[in-house]
Amino acid sequence: MKESNGIMNWDNYLKNSETFKNNKPFKFAFIEDVFNKEFYEKLYQTYPEYDESWKHYQDFSRSSRNMELGDPKQFLEKENPKFSSEWNEFFKYLTTKEFVENMSKFTGIEFKIVHVGFINSHKGDFSLPHIDGYTNSDGSTNSRINVLMYFNKGWQKGDPGGTYICENEDESSLIFEPYNLDNSLVCFEETPNSWHGSRFIMKDVRRQAVSFAMA
Repeated sequence: MKESNGIMNWDNYLKNSETFKNNKPFKFAFIEDVFNKEFYEKLYQTYPEYDESWKHYQDFSRSSRNMELGDPKQFLEKENPKFSSEWNEFFKYLTTKEFVENMSKFTGIEFKIVHVGFINSHKGDFSLPHIDGYTNSDGSTNSRINVLMYFNKGWQKGDPGGTYICENEDESSLIFEPYNLDNSLVCFEETPNSWHGSRFIMKDVRRQAVSFAMA
């Protein structure tokens, strides 16, 4: 598989496909250099500024700051002037046959993007281990993949903020946590035991990410 349209490094996905399919206790993978470097730099430089339009969710289980965009198909109709041309291009690309087929090949499951949004975590933000429950409109469930792409430079090894994978609802059961949050991603399949979260951010930093769900 070749890097396409100057956007994604699909070879890196393919190299991690078997890891994703065989990881335990549920399917997950961490991938580095997910974007073409030049395109990534443009996305990084134009990542949306945090302002009052972002939603700040706070309760006993989490503190997070999100900008939810919904179905990326809306970007096919017209560009959103709030975002750079590169971000508009990326959101359109999420809806293409090429993107969906490559992600389906990587995971071994056929999907399409159903939701996309930004997450901007600050000092004091965290997410306790949890499972993202979901149902279809008819009450049924089906396979779903969650993906978080990171846009941060200079993240220190050992520092919290990356989405971790754990075996149960206790953070001490953590089995994987990423520290390279520069042009990388974490993805995992939603199952009844897909526990994940992010540790309390102690430093005055911003963890910039894009998340999307495939179902």
